[in-house]
Amino acid sequence: MEQMDMEHCSSLQQEEWEVLEVSLGRTSKSDRDSHISQSIYPDCVSTGGVQGLIKLEIPIELPEPRYIVSDTNTNAGKVSQSGGTRDFHTNNLQQSSREAWISLSNLPPLLLEILLPQSYPLFSPPEIISLHATRSWLPLSGLQRQLKEMWQRGEGVLYTWIEWIRTGEFLDSLELTISVQGEQII
Repeated sequence: MEQMDMEHCSSLQQEEWEVLEVSLGRTSKSDRDSHISQSIYPDCVSTGGVQGLIKLEIPIELPEPRYIVSDTNTNAGKVSQSGGTRDFHTNNLQQSSREAWISLSNLPPLLLEILLPQSYPLFSPPEIISLHATRSWLPLSGLQRQLKEMWQRGEGVLYTWIEWIRTGEFLDSLELTISVQGEQII
């Protein structure tokens, strides 16, 4: 990779941070050239000793309430895989008492550690070093794969990743929700 390409990648990475800062209201335009590494969620972002290493603690703030079923007498929460399709035992959910449904507007944060290669975003995607949930509430098998698939050569993807996680949109993409009686159940 040529020096000019490296400088362009570095410039694009800085621009991506600036867009994140301004779009999320974390800084004014006059402040955006300083403290780039403290963008997005200042208390949720840290950078490691390695250049390009970013650690994100992404809170999940659902735009509308979702529900979990706490009734241990039903099989409502059990998910089985058969022939590639999901069987949520919808009948059990519909028969369960709504009093056993717990409304959620937030979920525990996801911890994402990424390394931005010098060739990001023109030639290389961000490298996901680790991804995990704070309380093992989420099966992460497909999440990392879907994050990697979002990257397109030449385009920054960090904002897309953060918003996709922060809004809980990934729950639907990973087929972790079902609609029962007009409500979304996790």
